[in-house]
Order: sequence, then structure tokens, then C-alpha cells
Amino acid sequence: MDYRSLKPMPTKAILKISEKDRADIFTKTIIKDDGTTGKLYITVDEEKGFDRKAEIFVQIAEVISVGRKVRNFQPGDTAIIDCLVDNDENCIIGWEGKDKYIALDAISTYTYSELWAYSDRMQRRPQDVRVFKKDALLKPSQILGAVRDGQLIANDPYVFIQHRTEGKKVTESSIIYKDTSKYTETEVLAVSQYSKEKYGIEENKHCFVKFADIFDVKLDAGVICACNDEDILLQ
Repeated sequence: MDYRSLKPMPTKAILKISEKDRADIFTKTIIKDDGTTGKLYITVDEEKGFDRKAEIFVQIAEVISVGRKVRNFQPGDTAIIDCLVDNDENCIIGWEGKDKYIALDAISTYTYSELWAYSDRMQRRPQDVRVFKKDALLKPSQILGAVRDGQLIANDPYVFIQHRTEGKKVTESSIIYKDTSKYTETEVLAVSQYSKEKYGIEENKHCFVKFADIFDVKLDAGVICACNDEDILLQ
């Protein structure tokens, strides 16, 4: 079957995860002392729930085709995908050799209106509970963004930020201490037009985010961080 000729549903995109990208997760080319090259095999020995466990899954894929309602992506883009996608068999539409073709929602879903749980069908009461507010995130897209001609593109609700890690810091008097702050100041690398209009987030400006709300994204060029647009506290 020619998967490149398939027409995806309006809000979906067809992506290809190549055999090379999957193989590169576990191997790294190194130069030995004698000048020859060799393969270094990488293992990820972390407990379930640790961010480093995500390194065993591919986080990039080639965009093959997009639905008519998709505006953020186009064929030929390098899509940045959720680390769990590579381990999800439900999104697979077929294989071409060892290259895997998948279909993902390219547009996040939001509520159109408020949703309330009423304690009384006849009249409003103080016990009524608002389950969702209007324009609340229901289902985020598993495509975080893309790279096109070297430019980073974010897909709402995600915001790409400079890579930051918790660790040791050194004072001017050379005293080493562990950074235990809950927040970090970082720079916005890419943000979607939707997030710009909704929250006023701007690219190339500093922002404050909780460490707990940040997750790593592994690309060919290195590691960057991302968070949801509503998790940015100050800018």
C-alpha cells in the first residue's frame, strides 16, 4: 500500500517513524582512540515514571500528509511527537519494511461551553459544580510541534522553552549548593498563535515555570524542554 497517497481525516496527520530514527535511540557512533568509528549501545536503566525512561521511545517523525483543517503542519515537516506514541499500537496504520506509519490527532480539543453537574434538575443550587469552564483543554494533540527549515514550531497547548535542569549551583565565593527551588526562569523558544492570543505568551522572552510542569523533548540537535501554555506563571 502507498501510505503517502492516503487522505487523512480533517483533524489528523499521517506520520512516518523511520527504522533509522528508532535504531538511533539505542546506538551512538563514537570515534575510538585509534581513529576508527564504532557503535556505542545505550541502555536506559531507570524506574517507571522517571523522565529518562522516555529516551527509549522515538520523539520525531516525518509528516506525510495532513487533514484539511490542520494549519500548523505540512508534508515534509519533522514532527515532534509525544514519547508514548512509539509504544502505542492503536495509532499504527501500517508498515513499509521497518518504517512505521501512524495517524495522530494534529489539533487539540477544547470545550465549547461550560459544563455543570447539577444537584437538582429543577433549579440551580449552591451544591452545583462546574466540571469544565469554557475553552478548557479536553484532549491535547500528541504532536507537540514540528521543525521546518530549521525553525521550531509549537502546537497548542505546548510551549517550547530553553532546557533547564535541577542540580548543583556555585556561588561567587565558590560554595556549591543544591538548587531546591520549585520554579525556574527560562526563555520561550516557540509558542503557537493560539497560546499567544489566549495567554499573551511571547517568543524570545523570559518566563517562570514550575520544575514539576516541565518535561524534556529529545531531538536530533539536542534536548529542549516544553510545558503547557497554562503552566507559565509569569512573563
